[in-house]
Amino acid sequence: GNIVPADVNGGEARRCIERIMAYSEDGAADIAACAVREFLYLINKTKRVSDDFYTRNERIRDVIVYINGNLSGDLRLDELSRRFYIDKHYLCKCFKKNTGYTVNQYINYKRIMLAQELHRGGKTLLQASMDAGFNSYAHFYKTYVRQTGKSPKSM
Repeated sequence: GNIVPADVNGGEARRCIERIMAYSEDGAADIAACAVREFLYLINKTKRVSDDFYTRNERIRDVIVYINGNLSGDLRLDELSRRFYIDKHYLCKCFKKNTGYTVNQYINYKRIMLAQELHRGGKTLLQASMDAGFNSYAHFYKTYVRQTGKSPKSM
């Protein structure tokens, strides 16, 4: 029952658990809950029901890896669709089915996590939000409040 499958990349899972613990210690329960969902995704992605599911899962994994590495870049759905040769509607459907998030929810979640890390590292909220890929502080603020229920100033 409670054993993490060997397929789960140890480094990825370990970093995810470390983030869960750090956010919990900082009192950021909502962000910690998102990290728990990410950890569950890591575990669930190892379950390969069929070759078709495996192929979709690997393609979504590639999209996630790209998003994680390019948070400050152009992550519009049209751009992701073009880059990965996947119809954007199909990408949205597979992404949601495999992760539980919409593409935009995931991107915003990861950008908020990055902005929090940058802010903890000494950057102003404005600089951290811009470096994390938000196009304006207003967009960051609105997204942060929507996801956490708190003002970013409480970080």
